[in-house]
Amino acid sequence: MTIDERIEFLKTYINEFEKTSRYGYGYRANEYLKTCEKLKALGFNWGDKIDFEDFRIYKGHNISNSSTNYKGNDDDYYIHWDNGNVGCLMFVDSENWDLAQDDYNEFLEKLRSYGAVDWDNFNAHIIFDIEHGKKLLEDYPKIRQETADKIKKKLKNEELAKAKRKYEQLLAESGGEISNDL
Repeated sequence: MTIDERIEFLKTYINEFEKTSRYGYGYRANEYLKTCEKLKALGFNWGDKIDFEDFRIYKGHNISNSSTNYKGNDDDYYIHWDNGNVGCLMFVDSENWDLAQDDYNEFLEKLRSYGAVDWDNFNAHIIFDIEHGKKLLEDYPKIRQETADKIKKKLKNEELAKAKRKYEQLLAESGGEISNDL
C-alpha cells in the first residue's frame, strides 16, 4: 500500500469512526467490529439501537452456575439478561425485599418462559438464543413495568396497613376518643 493509499484509507477509517460515535457503537476498531457483528447476529441494521436495559449481547453463553447445563456454541451470539446481581432490589429497597420476592420470582419465570436456554438463579442471569431473546427484548419494558407497578401497589397497601394499625393503636391508647384540639 502506498503512502497516498494509506492516507485515503485512514481518512475513510476516521470518518467511519466519527459516524460510530453517534450510535455508541465503539470508539476503537475492535469495538466497532464487535458491534457490527452483534448487529448482524441480531438481524439489525446500521443505526439500530443495541444498548438494551438489563441486556447484553455476547458471543458464547458463559454462565457461572448453570441450571440447565446447556452447552452453547462459543461462536454463536446470545442475549444475556443480567440485572447486575441485585435480584429484586431492581424493584425495591432491602427493607422490602421479602415483600417483593413472590412478584420478583414470577417476573423471572416470565422472562425464562421466552425460551431461555440457561440461567443462574444465584446471580440473577438468564441466557437466550437470538431468536427468543429478540422477542423478549421487544416485550421486556412492558413486563418490567407491570412487575414494578404490581410491587408498588403491594408496597402502598403494606404502608396503608401499617398506618391503619398505628391509628388503631393510638386510638386504643387514648381510650377511643379523638381530641378536637387537633
